[in-house]
Amino acid sequence: MNLRAAVIGLGHLGRHHARILDEIPGIDLVAICDTDPAKFEQAECPRGPLRTPDAGEAMASADLVVVAVPTLLHAEVALPALRTGRDVLVEKPLASDMDSGLAMVEGARESAVSLLCGHVERFNGAFRSLALPLAGPRFVEGHRLAPFTARSLDVDVVLDLMVHDLDLLLHLVGRPVVGVEAVGIPVISSRVDIANARITFEGGCVANLTSSRVSESATRKLRVFDRDAYYSLDFKEGSAGVTRLVGLPGGPARPVREVLKEAGEPLRLELEDFVACARARREGRPAASRGASGEEALAALGLALEVRSAIGRHFARFGGAGT
Repeated sequence: MNLRAAVIGLGHLGRHHARILDEIPGIDLVAICDTDPAKFEQAECPRGPLRTPDAGEAMASADLVVVAVPTLLHAEVALPALRTGRDVLVEKPLASDMDSGLAMVEGARESAVSLLCGHVERFNGAFRSLALPLAGPRFVEGHRLAPFTARSLDVDVVLDLMVHDLDLLLHLVGRPVVGVEAVGIPVISSRVDIANARITFEGGCVANLTSSRVSESATRKLRVFDRDAYYSLDFKEGSAGVTRLVGLPGGPARPVREVLKEAGEPLRLELEDFVACARARREGRPAASRGASGEEALAALGLALEVRSAIGRHFARFGGAGT
């Protein structure tokens, strides 16, 4: 039996959620929703589903719901869907504050439904090519830089961009965070537009992440120095370079580099994963997801808010306005 889907919010990502869901076998896209009627006319938006500005009306006949509204509205839209037994995929970050995020996680748990968060880089070919878990990351360096756009200005660059790498970092290292230092400044908007964070984990692994939404060109790279290998992930290209020391007969070891790449559109893979989880739940099967669960997304949100607090502490100590 086909599952019925609704997409709430048809902005930069929502319109592509609608396009892809309309193409996935076994899914009937029954409704798309946005408060701006012009959004319905975007080329990516299918013509067949119900079009409505009312989220409640859109999800009334849906089994699963994608929430792609501004971050400040995530909980307001997602909670009614979760509490009425619908599986939900909410765009990243999970919420704008921990209380809202926790309410969503608890709502999913109480209704026994799937709650996933759109940390789509988990489905990027660069990340999918890694054989996880790694042996033991010791140092991680990340750069996520983008030119300025008018999108996502309801949050700062930490919740807008850095949260992607924070989720990946928690997933890769798998140890508790024991220290966070950070600095960031507003440049064009009224919120922090460029930020750098140094995060220390139990066991000694250190990560240095930089995110900017005021750069001249786009860069999305993560370098991981593992116990026995060096990984260079390029999320823009969807590929990963892996360098290891290989011993030679009768001679010294030498570095050997291999380039890995997995095919597939990350957003499509994320939605197929979400659909598979929703179907498995209905059929009483275990749902093994590569995506970020509500609990994992809540952890990434918590770390992002720690970075934001560290930025505030830095400016409180040295002066300035790190808002």
